[in-house]
Amino acid sequence: MISLNEDLLLRLPSELVPLEIPFFANLGISLWIKREDLVHPKWGGNKYRKLKYNLLAFQKGDFETLVTFGGLHSNHIYATAAICNELDIRCIGIIRGEEAIESPTITFARSLGMQISYVSRAMYKNPQACIELLKLDETHYIVPEGGTNELAVKGTEEVAKEVYEQLGRWPKAIICPFGTGGTAAGILNGMNGNSELMIFPALKGNWISPAFSNLLPNNLLSNFQILTDYHFGGYGKFSQVLIDFISEFYEQTNIPLDPLYTGKMVYGFLDWAKKNPPEGGSEFVIIHTGGIQGNLGFNQRFKTALPVPDYILR
Repeated sequence: MISLNEDLLLRLPSELVPLEIPFFANLGISLWIKREDLVHPKWGGNKYRKLKYNLLAFQKGDFETLVTFGGLHSNHIYATAAICNELDIRCIGIIRGEEAIESPTITFARSLGMQISYVSRAMYKNPQACIELLKLDETHYIVPEGGTNELAVKGTEEVAKEVYEQLGRWPKAIICPFGTGGTAAGILNGMNGNSELMIFPALKGNWISPAFSNLLPNNLLSNFQILTDYHFGGYGKFSQVLIDFISEFYEQTNIPLDPLYTGKMVYGFLDWAKKNPPEGGSEFVIIHTGGIQGNLGFNQRFKTALPVPDYILR
């Protein structure tokens, strides 16, 4: 088994690059984007951060197989299959859905050796039942859906620390999307109250704030805000406005976004800023959490033409 500490062609720290947007420049505001999507050509994005310490725990323990959960277009399934293949780790993906439907993500995961097991949506809601159904034992290392657990939060803390080291100071706010909450929780931990966190959920519902709070120590339940007006109807929901925005943003910056997480986050932040102009001299950092591989499946399903750069394996 290859050690995680060996050279895996990681581009760390991830690049922190300025975003040239006239609205902010005219106000004297500095805007940056941290390109987590470029950490690695196969599995860049926040998924490596969330998997890092889980993989180290796997390698230190007496485990034979890594098991995790996701949907047909899951960034987490894609990244887990890729990094496990590179580290020579056997892995199983438990996939939500009654039918064994193939998607670009599933095809990619299979091609790299991930064993795919489909379960019903009802069964999927009960991970322990899935574990019992597949007769998984103590030789199987379980990683939750989206990779979010205590070790994932430890990994994403490093994103905030890199921002500080690269800027040489804390920005007014760091901006990130929200799915299962692991990235947001880690960044908030890493900032330790020195900056504000602006969270843009990809989902809707009153469960988001309590779920996020459950990932945090009690002393960090402050200095963040969750902006819930930019989910475009919920997880996987979108409109032509969002699709057009992603295309225009790519044309202007050459930075690809996805319609599930990063597209909603960047659209939401820019719209919020226009409605609530920040003070001149402020500095903001947007965290690009990756997920661009999902554009392949999205384009296939909805006949869109979202950007899919060359670093995404097709």
